[in-house]
Amino acid sequence: MARIKGIDLPNDKHISIALTRVYGVGRKLALTICKDAKVNRATFYKYYEDQYDLLNKIQTEYINQLKNIPPAAGKKIHLFVTE
Repeated sequence: MARIKGIDLPNDKHISIALTRVYGVGRKLALTICKDAKVNRATFYKYYEDQYDLLNKIQTEYINQLKNIPPAAGKKIHLFVTE
């Protein structure tokens, strides 16, 4: 199951329904998120196998962005990533 903010998202539901499990995300906001992200069922499954695949790609992209942040002058930054 994918997790957002410590909440398990059900993998048997469309992402717009699953997002409503997150505190503060109602149906209207979930639909807005999907609309803004241009995600509907057909589009989602065209690019992702399931929400785990989406989460994995988001995490990978985020980790790569963190790795590419240049350190402050004279500072050494260690990024510990478990894969």
